[in-house]
Amino acid sequence: MSYKVVLAKESYKFSATHFTILDADKAERLHGHNYQVAVEIEFSRLDNNGMAVEFNQIKPMIKALTEQWDEKILIPTQCPFLSLGRIEIDGGPHLQVQFGSRHYQFPESEVLYLEIINATTEELARTFADHLLASTALPSSATALQVTVLETHGQGSAYRKLLSDSK
Repeated sequence: MSYKVVLAKESYKFSATHFTILDADKAERLHGHNYQVAVEIEFSRLDNNGMAVEFNQIKPMIKALTEQWDEKILIPTQCPFLSLGRIEIDGGPHLQVQFGSRHYQFPESEVLYLEIINATTEELARTFADHLLASTALPSSATALQVTVLETHGQGSAYRKLLSDSK
């Protein structure tokens, strides 16, 4: 027996810029998406009130993460094909990104550094799940967490993480 809570509100979205690295010499052009996020949590049992979890315990954390990621340039800090550096432009810190012969400069305040190897929906879903777990105390009956990130309607990826259940 198991239960699943699904949190996929229309407001769980973020707009971001990225480019996906296809190999050492090839990458997409810089572009953006209006990403949509859905969170599913599985539980082994309900509490004495017939609930797996109070939705309001998790909803603010999902919303806070989408707001942190909104209107940012997604930078995969673990990508071996990118060179990252910092410079000052007009007194403000900027990130310099180099991929082959392509060079970009972004204001630091508009950059989201992610410890991922590529800005793909697979990596975004895993990272969002990790950040959500780090910021939310789930009940001990939680057995799995799944985060889905869609980059457009009908296209995206899901990451599912098994959790320990201390029945």
